[in-house]
Amino acid sequence: MPTIVVDTNVVLRYLLDDHPEWSQRAKLFWAGVRQGQQRVFLPEGVLVECVYVLFKVYRVPRIELADRLLSFLEIPNLTANSLPVLRTTLQLFRDHNVDLVDAVVLATARVNHWDFESFDRDLHRMASTG
Repeated sequence: MPTIVVDTNVVLRYLLDDHPEWSQRAKLFWAGVRQGQQRVFLPEGVLVECVYVLFKVYRVPRIELADRLLSFLEIPNLTANSLPVLRTTLQLFRDHNVDLVDAVVLATARVNHWDFESFDRDLHRMASTG
């Protein structure tokens, strides 16, 4: 089974179902992934760009956006460098009024049981609250 690196637009067209041709192609592609015809590698940057586009361009509410992407990450045969970091990032982004990059920093530290260094007091407060 081949592994395919996926781009942001393939994820967005699937999630948004907003383009007559590309959304249909995306649905077929992801159906093939679910059926095991191929594996997909999701780069962290693609997830970050999806959040940015959904949040800033399409104005999808934070909670809905995070929940949709968390469900998306459950697609069988989808992998990333660290799915636990991506899931934790989305949970932090959903549950706190936090910048996405700050959520990535804190999620990476939490999942790996590492400390982090930041001058951002809000990030430190959030880290101490669990």
